[in-house]
Amino acid sequence: YLDLRRGKIDGLTISGGEPTIHPDLPELIRTIRNLGYLIKLDTNGAMPEALRGLLKEGLVDYIAMDLKAPLEKYPQATCSQAEPQSIGESVGLIMASGIDYEFRTTVVPSPVLEEDLRTMAKQIAGARRWVLQRFVPGRILAPNPALDHSLTEKEMRSLKEGFEKYVSHVMIRA
Repeated sequence: YLDLRRGKIDGLTISGGEPTIHPDLPELIRTIRNLGYLIKLDTNGAMPEALRGLLKEGLVDYIAMDLKAPLEKYPQATCSQAEPQSIGESVGLIMASGIDYEFRTTVVPSPVLEEDLRTMAKQIAGARRWVLQRFVPGRILAPNPALDHSLTEKEMRSLKEGFEKYVSHVMIRA
């Protein structure tokens, strides 16, 4: 399939679930790179050892890492066993890697939104790019009045401007 696409596409995004949980990921990427494709990795940052191996071997050309919450709030925000130290380690690995990257955060309305985002901005201070993605309400299993709207364009711009002192390039993505 990929052999037939040469010249039509330049690269592939590997996303998931979480792709770094698969022990055969490096082998898959090597195979794809041998066909001449660039590789973008979408990750949640929970597996810094896997990320370290991929970076050390030069297997990825671009990384997009989701940041869900301030590090100290990760387990409660993600309803998971996410290790804040692992997330922080991945942030550091990506920022020091020398490859292009972005951190992404879906901006969900909450009473502590600005405070949490400011903490996150400080935790990634010096990063090249932080993409603030507007939350889009939809059908949810457990209705929550706080989740029935998105921030306005003006509110998103205001947040963006407040974080540009921490991160070189803050973007808004719809």
